[in-house]
Amino acid sequence: IPIDKLQKYMDGDLDAEKEVERFKKFGFYQMRANVMVKEKEDPEPYYVGVYQYNENNGVYICVAYQKEEDFEYFNLLLKALSLSGIGGKRSSGLGKFEIEVLECPSELKQRMDTTKYKRWMSLSLSMPKEMEMESACVNANYQLIKRSGFVSSNSYASEFQKKRSFFGFAAGSCICNKYEGDIYDVSMHGNHPVYKYAIPLFMGVSKK
Repeated sequence: IPIDKLQKYMDGDLDAEKEVERFKKFGFYQMRANVMVKEKEDPEPYYVGVYQYNENNGVYICVAYQKEEDFEYFNLLLKALSLSGIGGKRSSGLGKFEIEVLECPSELKQRMDTTKYKRWMSLSLSMPKEMEMESACVNANYQLIKRSGFVSSNSYASEFQKKRSFFGFAAGSCICNKYEGDIYDVSMHGNHPVYKYAIPLFMGVSKK
């Protein structure tokens, strides 16, 4: 939902079908043929479905910081991530990206001041702490989403190991009682913890 049309959406005045058409211009899906090569076995072709963004399109993240050195450190981590890639198909060379720093839109920045609102939407995957759960669920509208996968670490185990499945409130969940959330350990039998970030990033959506 474009940030400049969010209020129209909340008021029920947004033409949802028309807005969906905009998404078709962001990029396109395609199938790529790869080959799996194992020692002493015949090569096996397989296909991977990927989404390719059109020029000048992509994903964005919101970053807030108090000290300039904090942003510089975060920027170094983000640059390293852009080279290694994100997602589940990094071993196939996918998931790499270029970074562009932009100013936060004024309306989004205004809605980030959550003290002015009485109902909020989480822009990220989140999960309340156990002591926050009952309050967070009061008059809340949310969808539970599962996160799993393999641990990307050479020191975690001698071979690839799965993370413990994690369930959290999906981005877009709306609540009346804010919560802090937490960072959860999703390791199972490895040599070190593996953390899932589940602290919400709230945006105000209603002042009533």
